[in-house]
Amino acid sequence: MSDRNAVITSWIRSLPENVAQHTSSPSITTKKRKRRQQQLTSPPASTASIASVEEADHTETMPSTPKKRRRTSAADPDSTPRPGLPGGSAPSLSSSISSHPSSHTSSRASSPKKQMLSLRLHEPVLEFNALDLNALPPAARELLSTMTEIGSNQDILPHAVKSSVMEAVTAHDPMPRLWRYAFKSAADDEADALLPGRIPAFHEVERICRKANECQQYDHEEASWNCSVHAHLLELTLEDENGRLCDEFDAMICTTARLHPSWKPIWSPGKMIDLCVYHASTDEALRAKITQFSRLTPTRTVNHTDFYPVSERPLVLSIETKKPGVHWEAAQLQIGIWHAAQWTFLRAAQEAEHNATEAKVLSALSELGFIPGVIVQGHRWHLVLSTYEDRKTKLWADRQFGSTQTCLESYSVIAEQHDTPDLLALGPFALRVKGRCNSSIDGYLYSVDTYSYTEPQMVFHYDASQAPVAGNSSYRFYTNYTGAMQSNDGAELGLIVSDITVGELNERGLRGKAMAIQYRPNTNVAVPALVTNVGTVDLTGFDKDGKGFLNYYTDDANTVPEKPANVSLSVDYYDGWAICWQTYFAITGPTLSWITAGKAHNPTCERVDLIKTEL
Repeated sequence: MSDRNAVITSWIRSLPENVAQHTSSPSITTKKRKRRQQQLTSPPASTASIASVEEADHTETMPSTPKKRRRTSAADPDSTPRPGLPGGSAPSLSSSISSHPSSHTSSRASSPKKQMLSLRLHEPVLEFNALDLNALPPAARELLSTMTEIGSNQDILPHAVKSSVMEAVTAHDPMPRLWRYAFKSAADDEADALLPGRIPAFHEVERICRKANECQQYDHEEASWNCSVHAHLLELTLEDENGRLCDEFDAMICTTARLHPSWKPIWSPGKMIDLCVYHASTDEALRAKITQFSRLTPTRTVNHTDFYPVSERPLVLSIETKKPGVHWEAAQLQIGIWHAAQWTFLRAAQEAEHNATEAKVLSALSELGFIPGVIVQGHRWHLVLSTYEDRKTKLWADRQFGSTQTCLESYSVIAEQHDTPDLLALGPFALRVKGRCNSSIDGYLYSVDTYSYTEPQMVFHYDASQAPVAGNSSYRFYTNYTGAMQSNDGAELGLIVSDITVGELNERGLRGKAMAIQYRPNTNVAVPALVTNVGTVDLTGFDKDGKGFLNYYTDDANTVPEKPANVSLSVDYYDGWAICWQTYFAITGPTLSWITAGKAHNPTCERVDLIKTEL
């Protein structure tokens, strides 16, 4: 005990006599704050120090006296040991305030579960739900069905790459039998060629898996996962070996993208996502519309964030990432708030239109159906969806569809990126037909059922009206496209489809029927019909003036024996459209037709231009 007393006595004698010389003079505001907490540290200071403290209570002109304050000078090796604070530094004033029980940012109030419960009670409402197939809109159910198949590692790779991939699998994968159902049939190769992106080589995917396992084994930070694994996997899918875009979709890290204050819910912090997939269109007409739209939004962009790299690039997919096994509720909270702001942004865009009624706004939002999202937790990739119903955003989570733990599961992640953009659509729009030369035809097309006895089919009939009938879905059309194919002039090539808000989904995930030219053996006048068998459809595009064309041309006028005919996929052919009186199954009427070559056999035909008109 005597040794301890000697140490304390020695420490007291070492204290400076004039503390004011060793401390800086604080501001008046600081002194007022300190006078509310006049309590000395232990061990007690000398009598002179106490007198200085008492004197400070009676004057504001005296220098500051020693109080409960940690000195910032170099550490004295003989000073009294004190327990260290977490992080090794003294708390700042702001951190002290924020840790006070009455603070709005207390740990209990900011827990994800508390916030998720609160979001259900405030406008605009955000609800979090388990993924329920029966509660989802039809388009979302079809996507979920596709993702479930992908998650089982079945039919995830085109037949065209089977030989090269299986050669590598046999050499490097200890369980090659797991790959036996991974490849599609050869019959799907033509359709797969239209999908965006590319299929990376086995060695590229194997490298991703090694990086991912390194991140897990050595507990890498989230940022390391993002850069080394997640973003790199997206790049392999959407870019070629030289870093050029395979088509019009790309991805980027966007951890600093924040919600614009106009769309940020007042009852929540501005949550962020980590990665995004966006549409980088080269179509000048579409880019002009994006610019025009952006002038009208508070963000001055086409999205609900003013993050500059995507200011003119519509977001297609938002991705939130976390380390393995942690912060699952926080991830749902972040992407849920992000999606809620996106729906609010889209709603405001619809409300800005002239004479927009509540019914029109809800109808337009229902045509979108859902917004997809992804949560990545370490290796595992999970699909989430959000819908907008009754002025509520509902987040539905989750369905795992892939993992970077193995090469086979990594290809499932790639399949999701490869297949999802197939659901993109341009529209709605009306189809106007205007006669050429001396033809008086000038009106709009509408779809009509033919009562076919084989498969459901519809044809386009002509209505000599000055405008499409308002509210009638048979006058509404869309173009399903992937971004993978454009005409020589940069126009998107895709499939003209009937109203995608009605009817059943087909085997390719398209709602509505797609246009296919139906040829008959005894006439050169074919019928463009809307059919469910999308394997026979024709690629169509619209130029900058809105005129429609077919992107396929066969010139057999100069064919010679033993040489192929001149077939071109790079010619935009406009000249075959016509309105002819035709009978197709049980329906007779003025029908959109296609004259294959020469003079039409049908004498009622009048050639027309097919023109896309925005609704």
